Amino acid sequence: MAEKSNTNIDNLGGVVRLREEHQKVVKECQSRIQHWKKVLGDYEALDNRLRTLPDQLCYEIMVPFGPLAFMPGKLVHTNEVTVLLGDNWFTKCSAKQAQKIVEHRMKHVGSQLDDVTKTMKNFEARVGLAKDLETMSSNKGDYVDIREEVGNNDSAVTKGKQRIAHKPNSKPKMDVVIGLKEEDEAETGDTGRSKGIMTEDELWARLDELERLEELQDEQD
Repeated sequence: MAEKSNTNIDNLGGVVRLREEHQKVVKECQSRIQHWKKVLGDYEALDNRLRTLPDQLCYEIMVPFGPLAFMPGKLVHTNEVTVLLGDNWFTKCSAKQAQKIVEHRMKHVGSQLDDVTKTMKNFEARVGLAKDLETMSSNKGDYVDIREEVGNNDSAVTKGKQRIAHKPNSKPKMDVVIGLKEEDEAETGDTGRSKGIMTEDELWARLDELERLEELQDEQD
């Protein structure tokens, strides 16, 4: 039975919440991308500075004292750099060694930036899919809900008689053996000579033949 589907408020609300959650992830990824881009820019500036730092013995600089106060000063020992290794551990190295450390950190920042960008693109695609689902759910009359009623009859419909599989080493029923013996006795009475008791192979061959005849009869019925 086919009938027009009405807009389900609960399902529409679920799609809207799904889209909003995906948009939150996209915004968070955009914020992280801006952060990593700033860090990468700082490392690039530091790398450029370390390349030219040993060119002179000293530099005239303005030393910061707080966020607003500066004092003139000099930068000496230009080929001696103190590098933060992490967890408040520092070490002194040359400008060339510090430059290698900066390059290593720039690769790490670039890897983080690529991962966050891939995540943002993935969730942007999910936001587009959620918008499409929201549009499909809100439109009326464009789609039809097809339903089919099924009865309570759980029994399987089969054609012909149900057959029971025999075990490979199972013995035949006594009425089948008696019927075969009677057929053998009738044949010996007609021909005037005795065939004797059937062997096991002949018995199973006879049963197979009877089953094939029964299957042919079922197909004809």
